[in-house]
Amino acid sequence: MYFQKSDADISDKQGKTVMEDRPKPAHAGSPVHAVWILTILIQGLFPVLAHGQITELDPLDPESRREMYDFEEMEARWDHSVAFGLTLATGNSDVFLVNASYFADRRGTENEISLGLDVNYGQESGQRSAESYNSYFQYNRLLTTDRFFAYMRTSFMRDVIAELDYRIGTGPGFGFYVIHDDNQSLSVEIGGSYIVEKQGFFKDNYASARLGQKYQKQFNERVRLWQAVEILPQIDDLNNFYMFAEIGVEAQFTDSISFRVRLQDIYDNTPFIGRKSNDLRLITGLSYYF
Repeated sequence: MYFQKSDADISDKQGKTVMEDRPKPAHAGSPVHAVWILTILIQGLFPVLAHGQITELDPLDPESRREMYDFEEMEARWDHSVAFGLTLATGNSDVFLVNASYFADRRGTENEISLGLDVNYGQESGQRSAESYNSYFQYNRLLTTDRFFAYMRTSFMRDVIAELDYRIGTGPGFGFYVIHDDNQSLSVEIGGSYIVEKQGFFKDNYASARLGQKYQKQFNERVRLWQAVEILPQIDDLNNFYMFAEIGVEAQFTDSISFRVRLQDIYDNTPFIGRKSNDLRLITGLSYYF
């Protein structure tokens, strides 16, 4: 620390002269001073970067801070759920069928993320009768209003019985919320996807369009319904297309546990040799939210 003498001399009782020492302010180039200046600049520039214009928001005022920083977006939390269903039967035929799924969802004022994983496995009379895996990830970026959004979606599918080793699709698109409130939502999506797949001993990759529609209705705190449709036609061969449709209803027993029923229809217009185009599944089970 640096000190300097004052201009005034003070004499003590013995007649001696003592120079008054006073602390000198920290040098302008010190780290403390630099941090202080940087803090002021950040507080002043953040509204410009966030809103694209100069504002008169006070960083110390709670209302101004809420406007400067999107707390609703920052505090948006993940909703997770896992579900499990089991079917056992014996008699003329022994049937064993299990379904397990995981879904996660995060919705903020500007960003929405959803992902899921669905696994089905079954045996009948000791022979494998079902084995499929489906997963997806989708990110939505809300644009000018809370209605329009751009999205990026990736999906994976495998169905051993249908001789589908894998089908991977990735692509961007745009969507619009026809209805978007606390109790229900209806959205439509249009975009593209690049498909890489192996079906039997055939490998293929191609560009496809993607048309999607989703609906969700919250009847009350305990009961909700949802429905979704997705169609992916190959751009240069519309005869080659894939469709997935689902409708489901869920009733909550507690805040964490609910009973879920889903009906799925999976249609492949060009199935592998000897396989059917349509698969229909009715899935029931308990789900747990955390």
